[in-house]
Amino acid sequence: MWLVWTSRNLIVHEGKVEEPTSILARAKAMLSVKKNQSQLLKISTITQTFEIPDWISPPMDWIKINCDGSWNIDSVNGGGGFVIRSHRHQFVLAEAIYISCGSAEEAEIHTIKEAMKKTCERKDQQVVIESNVEGIIQKINRKDFNGNHRTQILFSDIKYLISRFRKMLFTFVHGTSNGAAHNVALWAKTNQTDMA
Repeated sequence: MWLVWTSRNLIVHEGKVEEPTSILARAKAMLSVKKNQSQLLKISTITQTFEIPDWISPPMDWIKINCDGSWNIDSVNGGGGFVIRSHRHQFVLAEAIYISCGSAEEAEIHTIKEAMKKTCERKDQQVVIESNVEGIIQKINRKDFNGNHRTQILFSDIKYLISRFRKMLFTFVHGTSNGAAHNVALWAKTNQTDMA
């Protein structure tokens, strides 16, 4: 378990991904064989890492919004964060949203809706929205706007807001490329307040 945790930290904090076979090889090497010490596995460990891009620019004249929701399972405290950047990688704005919610999914959907409202106010017309919750992105892309009693209204708002844009793309992004939005969401949840 410790090896998985250290590999996860390598991804989150340094943007490097370790090959799963390397992690398993190190785990096997750490096992102690009590019956016969001479039968210990000899494993050569080769660690390959590669960089994951932190952020990929949207097409020319588009903006990109990275969204993330955060939720505390022990309470109804949640937070949302989104960061808007131009195709030139220029920071446009960021917003932290304190959310009273019942699930991590609800926090994420609420954040996407709020990001869409903000870009609608700004009169942006070509927008890429990124989230690290693949299931929600797939659901929106399938035009499946059904939800539970808490998320149904949020999905209905998203469906309406999509019609207000000339072009809108929803894409999945790994958490390592969504760090800024994640930090903003954690700040909102922890401080239980909004900030624009």
